[in-house]
Amino acid sequence: MTGSFSLSLSRMVDEWKLARCLAPAQPAATVNCTYGLDIDATIACRLRVRHAELLATAPADMLPLTDIAGEVTVSRGDDGAAVVELPGGCMRVVSATMKGWLRAATIETDPHSVRAMAQQSPFARGAAAEPVGVVSGTRLMLYTPPPGSLELTELLAVMLPADSDTLNLTPWLMARLMETEIFNDPKN
Repeated sequence: MTGSFSLSLSRMVDEWKLARCLAPAQPAATVNCTYGLDIDATIACRLRVRHAELLATAPADMLPLTDIAGEVTVSRGDDGAAVVELPGGCMRVVSATMKGWLRAATIETDPHSVRAMAQQSPFARGAAAEPVGVVSGTRLMLYTPPPGSLELTELLAVMLPADSDTLNLTPWLMARLMETEIFNDPKN
């Protein structure tokens, strides 16, 4: 999705509090307490958890996507598939395209699904017209690369921020985080 941006976690906490009129009316005024609940830490923790939940489950077109094709190594597996070792921080693969394919691969996240299991047969596996990618742990198997070429032209993924104090956002994702209930959440 276009329009992605990053915010620090502390800035997101401030925005969340401001939206709920929890920001101090007088910014120069401070209250020093050494007991009780650390509200900012509680809000930050819940926002970080909700951010990770949304990155894992929300529709991919609503999330910040990163093309990691240039950051990965591709090799040919024993069965002829292209094997991609995914980098740390890769939450989900959304799209994969290899040079010579007619379209992006259909991505299977369950290696035991019918489509994923069909890739074990050279007669049923994906090809240039209908490629298939199977994610298993930190590995992506692409069926079937063109003969002689292992060039990834695009590999779109949802990535965790490199810094745990940063949130990668889109306008949609920020709006969902702003809706997050911190203190009245039945899950807490």
